[in-house]
Amino acid sequence: MPASENSNGLLPSCIGKADGSYQFHDRPCDAYFTCKNGTARGIKCHQGELFDVKTGTCVRDAHCTGLV
Repeated sequence: MPASENSNGLLPSCIGKADGSYQFHDRPCDAYFTCKNGTARGIKCHQGELFDVKTGTCVRDAHCTGLV
């Protein structure tokens, strides 16, 4: 699998992004990606959790503003 992809799909570019956690713009809130030193890594939330943009992590009862 190319470095730009993982089981969560195509990873966005981290060029110009600060290190941190980001919501995917084209998939449900059940996953997110992190940028660290310009490298993206996709992370899938545990069942029953959604990515919370305020905390930058997956939490229960999160308000999702993405696709569902």
